[in-house]
Amino acid sequence: MTGSGLNWTIVCPPRLNSGPRTRRIRSRVGANVRGSYRLGRADLADFLLRAAADDVLARATVSVAAA
Repeated sequence: MTGSGLNWTIVCPPRLNSGPRTRRIRSRVGANVRGSYRLGRADLADFLLRAAADDVLARATVSVAAA
């Protein structure tokens, strides 16, 4: 997939929980987010929707976690 001509984004979340959406998400391209090991499913969904429209994240691997 990474060798294709398509735009792609790989998002690596930590342990997911069922907390409410907070929009407090930290992300790091090409490396793990340090110091946080959880993220709400609602926040992950919010990040995925925004990442799909973000050209900066095209063809990148992104780690996400709660802020």
